[in-house]
Amino acid sequence: MAITIRNLWKVIYDSEVAAIIQLTDLKENDKEVCAQYWPARQGDKQQWKEYSVDFVSQQEHNGYNVRILSVLEQKVCINLLVF
Repeated sequence: MAITIRNLWKVIYDSEVAAIIQLTDLKENDKEVCAQYWPARQGDKQQWKEYSVDFVSQQEHNGYNVRILSVLEQKVCINLLVF
């Protein structure tokens, strides 16, 4: 699954996506169902080829989290919410 993360960021960036709604956990019944496509910790950056993703902040709510990520591709940046 991790090999598709760069493709995911390309689609998000090219389509000017403003929000992602993730409907699953990363694992269900001890089986990976979603690759972690954002950096592990708030304040971290991670590079997927030409896409640099910055984990800006996270707000925890009852049953879900809201993350703010910043995506940079060749000096052009977009910000998005992940629910």
